[in-house]
Amino acid sequence: KDGISSITLRELTRKLGTSRSAVYRHYSSKDELIKAVIEAGFDKLDGAIHPTLVGDASILDKLYNMGKAYMAFAMQNPNLYRTIFGNEIQKEREESCDIKDENDAAG
Repeated sequence: KDGISSITLRELTRKLGTSRSAVYRHYSSKDELIKAVIEAGFDKLDGAIHPTLVGDASILDKLYNMGKAYMAFAMQNPNLYRTIFGNEIQKEREESCDIKDENDAAG
C-alpha cells in the first residue's frame, strides 16, 4: 500500500502470521528477502514469456506473443511487477540481476 520501503519485517511477519525468527531462519535481512522476491519475480516472468519463444512461429509472431505475455504478466501481477521493475528498489534489483548475469556469463 505504501511501497516496499515502508514494510518492516515485524509488520510482514504479523500479516503472514509467522514469527520473525522464522523469517530470519531463511533471510538475514529485509534486503535479502527483497532480493529473493525480485529473483522469484523474474523467474515467474520468464515462465510466462519463455513459452512464447519456442515453436515454429515466425519471429514476428513470437515477438508479438512475447509482448502480450509480458503485458498479461504485468496486469495479473501488478504488485510483483512494480516490485521487480519499480524505482523504489532499483539498487537491490541491480545487485540481484548483476549476480545472476555474472554467473550466466561465466558458464
